[in-house]
Order: sequence, then C-alpha cells, then structure tokens
Amino acid sequence: MGKYLILWSIKNEVIPSDPDEYNQMIDMLSMMVKQGHEMGLTDWGLFASNVDGYYIFEGDFSDLIIAHKLTMPYLDIMDVQQVLTKEEADKAQKEAMSMMKAMQNL
Repeated sequence: MGKYLILWSIKNEVIPSDPDEYNQMIDMLSMMVKQGHEMGLTDWGLFASNVDGYYIFEGDFSDLIIAHKLTMPYLDIMDVQQVLTKEEADKAQKEAMSMMKAMQNL
C-alpha cells in the first residue's frame, strides 16, 4: 500500500464558458471525490488557476488506476508521485548507497 500525490488539470474541452455550468461541473467532481474516499482518495483541492489541482490517494497502485479511470473524462493527469515517510526515504537512501558501494567494489 502506498500514498500518492496526483497533480491534475481539467481538460480544456470540458470547461464550460458559463460560470454557473463551471460551478456545477466542480460540484460534480467534488461529489466524485467524496465517493472516491471509499477507494482511497483522502484529500483534494483546486489551485488558484481554478483548472489545476491535486489529490492524495492512499492504497494500492492498481486501485489508484481504477480511481483515475473515473476522472478520465474530465481530468488530465499531469504527475503522479509516491509520498514516502521520512523513515521510508531514509531506508531507500541507505539501500541505494549500499548498492552503489557494492557496484564500485566489482
């Protein structure tokens, strides 16, 4: 199980020009996110641009793909990054350093 930060952008072709329709679309996406909490979405938000944002997903990567499929008609995924705890990052760093030393001794 992992924790992921997903950066997204609303697809230009689905952005309504009417402000009321835009707000309805954002409300609909908000409802999808609320339903997504059962799947592992723990947080989401819009950036100041009002067309870009993020969500945090906790679960298996395969579940993340399923959650993404739900948003595909509306969002372009710009980036997916796994979020590590300090302990996980430290462990990965130590393993990498150990592997590098082993390779130098070949």
